[in-house]
Amino acid sequence: MFNLIDKLINHHNIFVKIIGIILYFFLIISIYAVLFVAIGVIVGVSIYYLDERFHNSTLTLVASLILFFALIILFVYFLTNTPFARLKHKIRTIRRLSDSDKSPIYQMTPHFGKLFGEKQINDFIKNETFHKYIYRDGSRSKNIKISESGNWLLIMDTYLPLDFICGITYSSEINTIDGSTIKIFPNDGYIPDDAHSDLKKFFKERGYNYNPLPYNTKQAFQKALSRPINELDKADWGKIRYLWEKEISKKIGYFSDKSIFGRVLSDKEMKKIIRSVKNNQNELSKYMILDEYSNEYCVCNGIELIKALPIEKQTAGIDFLFSCLGRPDRAYFFQASDLLVTMPDSLCKRKIDKELRLSYKNNDIQKIAGILYLAQKLNYETNLTNMEKEPQNA
Repeated sequence: MFNLIDKLINHHNIFVKIIGIILYFFLIISIYAVLFVAIGVIVGVSIYYLDERFHNSTLTLVASLILFFALIILFVYFLTNTPFARLKHKIRTIRRLSDSDKSPIYQMTPHFGKLFGEKQINDFIKNETFHKYIYRDGSRSKNIKISESGNWLLIMDTYLPLDFICGITYSSEINTIDGSTIKIFPNDGYIPDDAHSDLKKFFKERGYNYNPLPYNTKQAFQKALSRPINELDKADWGKIRYLWEKEISKKIGYFSDKSIFGRVLSDKEMKKIIRSVKNNQNELSKYMILDEYSNEYCVCNGIELIKALPIEKQTAGIDFLFSCLGRPDRAYFFQASDLLVTMPDSLCKRKIDKELRLSYKNNDIQKIAGILYLAQKLNYETNLTNMEKEPQNA
């Protein structure tokens, strides 16, 4: 029943959405009405039993007050931590989606055009080049293109900041990490089935597809941003997304050592793994396998683990950090390079020379770019011209 109502709420037609909201409201009211009637009967029978059993009016009064306040607390909990709390978010979603603003910048970059402004959006995109997204199976997406910087997704003439989108609804609306739901505009928000399938596969492959959005999405975004919204252009978007994932993960109960590979861990969960490595209960190498991580944001778990260790243990993770330099368009790239800068200078420079030669030999353009970025941060001059002639020393 809830799946059907969710489909109605996520429908592109505003009137169908309203019907879905009404059905959702009455269904929840009905469920809780039955629940509270049942509780009321139990409370009434309990008080009657106490009165008949002890014939003590004071005891009966105290028991009645305790049960009354318990019911009040239960009622407040239901209003703030259950589907009632999500109802407010669903109503806000309808208001956003009924926005009549169809300005060119809004059509080109819906929702984010308003956050950044036309000038910033144009500055962001004018120097970007886009290529078709390649899935892990080697096939190319028909509809999705990704910018060379890895910051933007392009679909049907619509530009979306990659780190700020986190899922697709049944009716092809895009969920964002600031709690918004946006339409992809040509044809009044409708996109063809093959484009919807492309987006669904894309989100699944990258390891995240939040639909519906977690109810604490907006609060998590504000905490991760930690700056005024008008300064969003100056922020590290990948880091914001990682911190947002950390906030969301606080509501996930299950945890094991392997969770580090499957999702972004909360601070509390990371401390458990950090402590196990510090105490030699687990080897750092266990967590230093880049391909084991399900998506780019989970890789940040591994980088955070290295960062929390004493320097003598950190250096054991240098190979992992250099592997992270192979994808400058990924969220973990800047975190990895920032941590490498803090490591012993001579060790980093030797590793730069070794990895640069290897990348040059393999014609790995992205890895070369990542290593050169690190060398620049270290003010270390490399000589690419003679790399092919130099011996491949370890």
